[in-house]
Amino acid sequence: MKKTIIALASIATLAAMSSTRSLAQEAESAPASDSNEDASLWSFSAGADLVSAYLWRGAFNAGASFQPSLGVSCGPVTLGAWGSTDFSGENKEVDLCLSLEKGGFTASVTDYFYPGEGGFFCWDKDETCHQLELGLGYDFGAKTNVPIAISWNTMLAGDDLDEDGDRQFSSYFEIDYSLQVKSVGVEIGAGFTPFDSFYQDGTSGFNMVNLSVKGSYEIEFTDKFHLPVFAQFVLNPNSEDVHMAFGFTF
Repeated sequence: MKKTIIALASIATLAAMSSTRSLAQEAESAPASDSNEDASLWSFSAGADLVSAYLWRGAFNAGASFQPSLGVSCGPVTLGAWGSTDFSGENKEVDLCLSLEKGGFTASVTDYFYPGEGGFFCWDKDETCHQLELGLGYDFGAKTNVPIAISWNTMLAGDDLDEDGDRQFSSYFEIDYSLQVKSVGVEIGAGFTPFDSFYQDGTSGFNMVNLSVKGSYEIEFTDKFHLPVFAQFVLNPNSEDVHMAFGFTF
């Protein structure tokens, strides 16, 4: 991703050097070129958000929180780690995600871990603090001018049991629409649960659990330093609850 410019510069340098060499020297330089091309497939990322409230799929998860992230990508495949800890230290979360993105399509497997009585390596269905989720999505904006993205996520294992102790495969479907209003990026999202799941609040069947509006803006301090900030309004029609949050990324 971010190393594309470096990779292009490396390839251009090799091309310039090869023009002054003999045919034999050019053959010797070929493996080095291949090595640089392979290296350009890899990229690394690191960042963090500071938020006034941790909101997720229409629910309030925690108060003011610090949320770091790490990622390594090779071509369309990304392995990422994301965490959240509130200022009291009582609400912690560490997630690992393996994803594949190609032509607007995304497939992912995410392990949500909420530290508790069951340790990180505990997967007993009655004690585990994990939730394992399969996600599928498509961004229409990748191939067209339609700024709409859809996603479907289903819990496959871990702490996702109903009152009878049976797995309920909690699922969440979301559709998002994005637009630009002058210098503010706006995202409007609607999320639904198609059947009984932990997303619901004392109800069953199909329910809308998330209706959100998010505005993002970059504060420019210097030509080289911009601070992305955002504000979000969230309404959960199912629980009849409403939230707002503010945050910034660095």
